[in-house]
Amino acid sequence: MRSLVFLGLLLIAAAVAFPQAPSIYTVTIIVEPPEGGMVTGEGRYAAGALVTVKAEPYPGYEFVGWWEEGVEVCPDPEYSFTITSDRVLIARFEPVLFFEGTKFYAKGKLELVPDLQFLSGYGRLLSGYRFNGVKWRLGTTFSFRGSSFVGLTGSLDLRFRRSKLSGRIGFDPQALAYRYAYLSLFTRAEDFVLFSSVRHSAHGLSYAGSLRSGAFNLKASFVEDADGGVQFQSAVFRISRFPLCCDIGSSFVLSFTKEGFSYLKLKIRNLELCCDISFNLYVEFTPNSKSLSLEPVWKYVRACLKVYGDVDWTGQAIEGIEIHGFKIACGPKGGKGYPRLELVTALSPEKLPWARFREGEFEYVGAEFRGPGCCGGVYELALRTYFSHAGGPFGISRVLIEGEVPLGDFLTLELSFTGDLATPENKIELGWEMNL
Repeated sequence: MRSLVFLGLLLIAAAVAFPQAPSIYTVTIIVEPPEGGMVTGEGRYAAGALVTVKAEPYPGYEFVGWWEEGVEVCPDPEYSFTITSDRVLIARFEPVLFFEGTKFYAKGKLELVPDLQFLSGYGRLLSGYRFNGVKWRLGTTFSFRGSSFVGLTGSLDLRFRRSKLSGRIGFDPQALAYRYAYLSLFTRAEDFVLFSSVRHSAHGLSYAGSLRSGAFNLKASFVEDADGGVQFQSAVFRISRFPLCCDIGSSFVLSFTKEGFSYLKLKIRNLELCCDISFNLYVEFTPNSKSLSLEPVWKYVRACLKVYGDVDWTGQAIEGIEIHGFKIACGPKGGKGYPRLELVTALSPEKLPWARFREGEFEYVGAEFRGPGCCGGVYELALRTYFSHAGGPFGISRVLIEGEVPLGDFLTLELSFTGDLATPENKIELGWEMNL
């Protein structure tokens, strides 16, 4: 009897002196669906510990409840329990139609001088929703020209992970008549980007598609013929940033229409001469003309001379090169080089439509400025002085000033001034862009 008592006391003393480690249990949480929300509380806990798991749905989802072995154990996002065994909990979410907000974009232009009048206006109201992981965008666009309401468009965009489906329908608000409907699909798969669209109007159905992979891009368009069949309209094949050798890059664009060859554009960059001087060559072939421009570039100064011209062909032989004009531009080194000065002289002004020459004008001197705005953003200012043989003092025929100034994150003002020395008429226009 004494031995049994002694043995019991010995076991009690051993238990006190050498306590057993508590049991460890694991809490595993499964989220259904995985994109429905985020959870916390998963991990390892000692037996008897108080465990709290929490669930928070992502936009477009709501929390349904905690489930275990097919049985709902708690409907609330926060669930607390004392752990006595391993547990596998399922946090379930369901998609809901979630309103993401509304945006409004407006753009307009006023003529201040010579007459105060409204020139044009454009506005777009866009509402965003999310349902089952899909983003929905519903939009309404309206446009004005003068005092006339000239355009009304409704739109719907659906955004998936790698795809976008867009639809548009346009009306004539004055005649209350249908104008067109448009549907497009954009999708990305591995290294390929595919775009396709179909448009319906009073002229019938037209189709377009493009396929892009790396530097290669192919576009094609088709129309419905009178018999209901599909007829080829045009195709454009482009290769950009195609390396040749010795850091020489090139790109080309080849275009065809149903009538045949349309144009071929070639660009070759970094053709090095010497002394860190290189040039870029641009050549364009059309069925009726060939044009080229040459742009010398010096490594240390952001200045260049670009010559615009045409190749004079007789049969298969080159008779010479016609020079249409040239541009001299300079500015600080680097792609953000401002201020930037340029001189454009045209021997054939009609061949340089981008220069915006008027009748009789043949040359302009310009300056461009860009920098941080006073209220955020970046301001831009462009000045041009045009010359003509029948101009005023020093041959000046016209002065053009165009500027863009952001006033905060939501409003940008645009100002355009045209001073015509050949006639007493000057023009001042004020435009704005608003993004709310």
